[in-house]
Amino acid sequence: MLALRFCLSLVSADWVDETHRRLSEPSLRFGPQDEGAIGPHPLNGILEYGPFGKHRLAGVPNPIRIAFVGQKSMIARLHKLLRELDGRHSPKDRKAYLPDYPGFSHAFETTLAYAGDAVSIELPDSLDHELEAAAAPHRVLSEALTGSIASLRNQRHAFDIVLVGLDEKWASGFSNTGDEDFDLHDFLKGYGASAGIPIQVIRSGSANNPIQTLIGS
Repeated sequence: MLALRFCLSLVSADWVDETHRRLSEPSLRFGPQDEGAIGPHPLNGILEYGPFGKHRLAGVPNPIRIAFVGQKSMIARLHKLLRELDGRHSPKDRKAYLPDYPGFSHAFETTLAYAGDAVSIELPDSLDHELEAAAAPHRVLSEALTGSIASLRNQRHAFDIVLVGLDEKWASGFSNTGDEDFDLHDFLKGYGASAGIPIQVIRSGSANNPIQTLIGS
């Protein structure tokens, strides 16, 4: 993804030299079946035309019911984030690129809702000490998280997506510095796909910034 963003940042239609050419910014399609609903900017396109296929994607619920997994303090942040995502926000940086955000329901034409305490899984504070003492903290953390997600299977009818809150204090478990190729974000996404449970991973830094959460940076 980083390499793709770097390549797409080299936008012009001119030749760089005899063997290389800079690619122009690709057009993205938005909104309903309208040939004119295209543009290069993902955020402006959504605000102007709405999300792609909005009249064809009957499977998108309204509201989108959100389940939580995280420690008590992180779940409190996720509740706050959920409320803020439907509010209006103006960017504090990158103002030339980021438009004013009108709120989730206005931008995406559906709403977000907490799915209830029955599908809010609170991880114990003792997990912090287990990670500190573990020789392989990424295994301890991934097992704790996937176990919590698995416990939601019997309540699958009650939610649409799970927000998994990761506190930066768990950073030792986000990847493995040894020979094992491991990335916690990718692992959780893969687990969710195999279990039929959509997952969105929210790190504590982005949980405090709704615009950063939306743009994924």
